[in-house]
Amino acid sequence: MEIVTQALARDVAANPPEADILLTAVLAGSAFSHWTLQGTKLAISGFHPSDGSELPVSHALAERQEHFAERLSDSLAETVTMVAVLTEEERRELRSLCLAASLDFSEARSDQPDHAARRTAGLIAERFGSDLRRHWTPDEAYFQKLSRPAVAEALAEMGSQETGLERAKKADLVPMAARRAKASGWLPESVRFAQRAEEETPALEAGEAEAEASLPETA
Repeated sequence: MEIVTQALARDVAANPPEADILLTAVLAGSAFSHWTLQGTKLAISGFHPSDGSELPVSHALAERQEHFAERLSDSLAETVTMVAVLTEEERRELRSLCLAASLDFSEARSDQPDHAARRTAGLIAERFGSDLRRHWTPDEAYFQKLSRPAVAEALAEMGSQETGLERAKKADLVPMAARRAKASGWLPESVRFAQRAEEETPALEAGEAEAEASLPETA
């Protein structure tokens, strides 16, 4: 069978237009229909948000996915036929959806970062001009998961000038941190690797600081 593999591989490589159609069909079938084509090493897990998803549903993205999902088949032959009649622009859009479905930068433990994956994410962010703040802002639910010292440290990074942050009650710090994060565009260090390279997140301007010159201390 190695002869078949090598012979077909040469024919595929020699015919980019047909290879493009087959590649798009295989990717689409894997991403939308959740089947893996035997004979290739391409596989995509499909459009399933992780259990720990922090982002709200993107209705625009869902509509694009549904547009193609309704036209795809569980049969590779039928999928290839469908892809073959798409315009180049439509095939490009379909491939972008498939590629998006293949991304996975989740980490089992925050204290054990996957540096190779983070470099990939950084490259993608730079190429696509990504700004995570368009999609997510740390809110009270996020800060509630942090320890009190971590919330105070985040506030300090945002440029907060209040005294006594390190001694304040967490219940007072959490809503303040959420407001300041929204105003300053602050992102936690754990996700900055996927942010487009730019100047450091601006600290709050003096006029944006709230009136809490000092905070009640913990009991």
